[in-house]
Amino acid sequence: RIPQFDWLFFSSRRFSFKSSTIKACVFISNCRLVCLMRRNNAKQKETSKPASQLILN
Repeated sequence: RIPQFDWLFFSSRRFSFKSSTIKACVFISNCRLVCLMRRNNAKQKETSKPASQLILN
């Protein structure tokens, strides 16, 4: 488990957000985190493919 996600989850659970702007900010930040993780995964796959091809050859 990632501590940052736990903190976000618990903080959002404790405080029911009254203002929609805070909800929007949290939603956007979560989306950005997911996008960054997906990009990192894609980069790792791209870099690992040529390495495996070299080993096979």
